[in-house]
Amino acid sequence: MGIGYFVKINIFVALSSKSIFMKNIQGLAGLFLTATALLFISSCGPDTPERPIEEVQLEKLVATWNLSDATLDGTTKKADYTNFKLTIAGTPGQTQFSYTTAGASALLTPWPKSGNWKFGDPAETLVIRLDTQELPMTYSVSDTQLQLSFNYTGNGIPSSRTSQVKGQWVFTFSK
Repeated sequence: MGIGYFVKINIFVALSSKSIFMKNIQGLAGLFLTATALLFISSCGPDTPERPIEEVQLEKLVATWNLSDATLDGTTKKADYTNFKLTIAGTPGQTQFSYTTAGASALLTPWPKSGNWKFGDPAETLVIRLDTQELPMTYSVSDTQLQLSFNYTGNGIPSSRTSQVKGQWVFTFSK
């Protein structure tokens, strides 16, 4: 066995060691990247739970709303409600809320001076006025506008005549 044999073995061992060393470095780099990614993901903290839809909608509804338009069976009634305001109040977590009205016409109206209401199903588009009989009202609300639509069959307020208030109402309000 000559010196050439030992040189070949040393070169083979050196190359094999380098190859093993590179594989270990690549494996460690992959492990490091995986650990870093897991640490990053876990450090984001828990997701914020979604708020109940009723709470989100209540936040939009609670305000004093000024009448922009009113129609009964498609006929404008805005002149009868020029100073009409609807104030909606409520506390998140409750099941019933309140409202008050001001500036209603001296004529008959489908609105009492005050009352209670609750969310219907779906809460995104339905509220129920809790008068002597429940009155479902479809609504749409944004940061600046509220529209309420309902079919009123009860007695006009403050009188008992129904002919002037019976029908499909659409009230549009703005802040």
